[in-house]
Parts: sequence; structure tokens; C-alpha cells
Amino acid sequence: MSERERRMMVEDVPNLPTYLSYMFFCGQSITGPFTEFTDFSNFINLRGHYSHLQRFESWPYAFTRYFHGITCAVVTLTITTYIVDPAYTITLAFVNDERGFFYKAWANMWAMQWQIWTYYCGFCWMEAA
Repeated sequence: MSERERRMMVEDVPNLPTYLSYMFFCGQSITGPFTEFTDFSNFINLRGHYSHLQRFESWPYAFTRYFHGITCAVVTLTITTYIVDPAYTITLAFVNDERGFFYKAWANMWAMQWQIWTYYCGFCWMEAA
């Protein structure tokens, strides 16, 4: 084994909640597990070369960020669910609609906004978690 493999070797099998927190960590869930479990554990527990980072000790700020994330997610989910229908822009009825170019450009712009807001909603949920 190389030096890096010895350093990143998992010595004790993690329990299920710890392993799931590794698999569903924001960066891991978007791009796949691209870091070793040991590096993730060191980051979460502020060990090794992460020991110089400050611990998060401001609970009022944590609750403020939590409620901000939940509020943004709920508002975004409401807008994208009840106001915008992006599926209409890929139907033949939309193509044959005679309201003109500017209407179609406006509808496509809102369909793209809907997609952006959907991702934003997901990021707000992850941040609130």
C-alpha cells in the first residue's frame, strides 16, 4: 500500500448513520463519493489537517440559516408547482400557438426559471438539513 492509502485506510467500520451522512453529504450526493471516508470523518470531526478550523458555536445563527433555507424552499416549491407549467413549452399546442414570438420567448424564459428554482429549492433543503 502507498502512504496515502495507509493514511486514508478505515480502521473501524462506521455505524449506519455515519455512513449515510457520508453518502448523502451535499457534495457527495451531487457528484458521487469523490473523497475518502476518513477524509470526510476528519472534516466533520475537525481532526487532522482540519483541526485549525473553528467549530460552529452560534446556535441562533444556525436556526436563522435553517429557517431561511426552509422558507426559500417552500416559496420556491409553491411557485414552481402552482404558477409555472414548463411542460407546456414542449407540447405541440405551444408550437402551434399563434400568440407570437415574444409570448413563446417569455414562456421559455419562465420554463428555464422554473428549472433554476427547482435546483434552488433542492439546495435550500440541503442547506437547511
